[in-house]
Amino acid sequence: MRILFNGRSLLRPTSGVERYAECLAGLLGRTGYDFRIVVPGPSVPESMQGNRDLEVFGRWSGHLWEQFDLPRAVSKADLLVGPANTGPLVVRRQLLTVHDLAWHLHPEGFSPRFRAWYAFLIPRLLARVRHVITVSDHVRRELMEHFDIGPDRISVVPPFLAGRPDAITSAPAIHEKPYFLVVAAQDPRKRIDLLLEHYRSGHFAGSDLIIVGRSSHVFNGKSAKLPKGVQLRSNISETELHLLYDHATALVNASKYEGFGLPLLEAMQAGCPVISHDLPVLRELFKDGPIFIDICDGEALRSACERALSGTKDTEEHVAQGIAVASGFNAVRTLNAFKGAIGSSLEHGS
Repeated sequence: MRILFNGRSLLRPTSGVERYAECLAGLLGRTGYDFRIVVPGPSVPESMQGNRDLEVFGRWSGHLWEQFDLPRAVSKADLLVGPANTGPLVVRRQLLTVHDLAWHLHPEGFSPRFRAWYAFLIPRLLARVRHVITVSDHVRRELMEHFDIGPDRISVVPPFLAGRPDAITSAPAIHEKPYFLVVAAQDPRKRIDLLLEHYRSGHFAGSDLIIVGRSSHVFNGKSAKLPKGVQLRSNISETELHLLYDHATALVNASKYEGFGLPLLEAMQAGCPVISHDLPVLRELFKDGPIFIDICDGEALRSACERALSGTKDTEEHVAQGIAVASGFNAVRTLNAFKGAIGSSLEHGS
């Protein structure tokens, strides 16, 4: 059996979807199948050149490559694995990952062009591909409800966390003052503007606020002028991100919709307290690891921030539970689920 992995997302700037694609790509060699990672030719970075598992194919890039070049590469393969929401519409023997339904349930946050493309492409892909992967039971239920997909056609394959480099734990802090951390793209549903309002109102207990994330043309957000004490950092390294988790007073999540919430998991692994808006999907995934609040309530946020600054017993209990929860998201769990999804895809094609 020969499997091709759609590697287009591996060439993009890293966010949650791209990190998930890296997780699955790193497990391909342990699935027991012959595999190749296929990427567009024009844009392969120097760091990826020379990879023996990499197949550079075609002359287009982006969606044009995915829709017109990639199908020709798949012609001699048994299955195409797509880790990042999209794939070639003409290929049926496909295992497609859909991370969330933000484009469908919260379309106001996306550009008109992006909304139109996803509204056209994804429902048609869901109806055609052999099997679908998603990252949580919550999104699995949403897919079944909104797109009438049978439960036997959807598998949950959660991401996993790689081990943390030993050098990071002994590295110095990279910000002098106490700070709260936000790791989120500048997507309106992440509600960065709300957090800035809270900051201006003094709800972060006098600490600084560091926002890590990249802006994107697909979102409709507008950059706000940052108040003193707030920093926006983009395009940081993995080491820098780990250091920010290690030394943050807490990670703060204001998102009103999530499919998974990878930054929360990363923070919990690092032993960083997590203050999060209360979402059912996050409670389902992370149990009592985060401190859940109504993020619209400024006084609730102030109270949670003060408890995190003081290191109260309650906060320490949440941290301990978060570390325990994070340990369950490991490579073995993801690999077993991934192999099961591949097996289901191949069975449906027989």
